[in-house]
Amino acid sequence: GTNTGMHSYLDLSCTSTDSATLSFTIADATLNQWKIKVTQFSCGDPGVAAQQGCFQYHTGVTGTIQSYNFAGAAQLQGQNYKNCIRQEEGYCCITYSVISYSISSLTCTAASLILTINANAIAANPTRCSGATSCINDFILVPGAINPNPFTAPHTRFCGLQLTADGWALDDNPITTCCCPFEISHVTGIQQVGPNAAVTVEDGFQLSYCQVAGNC
Repeated sequence: GTNTGMHSYLDLSCTSTDSATLSFTIADATLNQWKIKVTQFSCGDPGVAAQQGCFQYHTGVTGTIQSYNFAGAAQLQGQNYKNCIRQEEGYCCITYSVISYSISSLTCTAASLILTINANAIAANPTRCSGATSCINDFILVPGAINPNPFTAPHTRFCGLQLTADGWALDDNPITTCCCPFEISHVTGIQQVGPNAAVTVEDGFQLSYCQVAGNC
């Protein structure tokens, strides 16, 4: 994929015997290039994530996160990692807004829509989905996502072509969570990206985030 400017963190202990290994599997000899900067951080470095398991770590009140190979307009298979955002002082919640979003649209079904008060939404083009029933192979996880719609169940798993907390709105809507630490996970099918019937090219996601000030 194309991952220029992307970063990844690997958790190690504070002992000198730990090591990290990068392995490359090259399918062909065409246009394979990489240049990787490797930096070691001390355990007390402020650039180190406060929680474990953060494959990506972001700081600042506002910022942008995106899936690997977003620049190549295709999700990578076998992904299961967390984007972590450091909670800044005086900020209690975080809101994610769509810049670009296309995750497993063909696996969406009306199953996630049946609880809505809008009957027309059930029959609509099912490109907006939430919940484990609809989002099976490829999805993002937003812990504690707040659903403003009282007629639909809250969800933390999202896929489709529109990102919305209630799972059926026609347009992208910001998703807010006050669950700390701030994190958003990305999961893609182990063997393939897309539904079981066929491998499908899906762009992935690019989201902006903005932390919300408050008295925590």
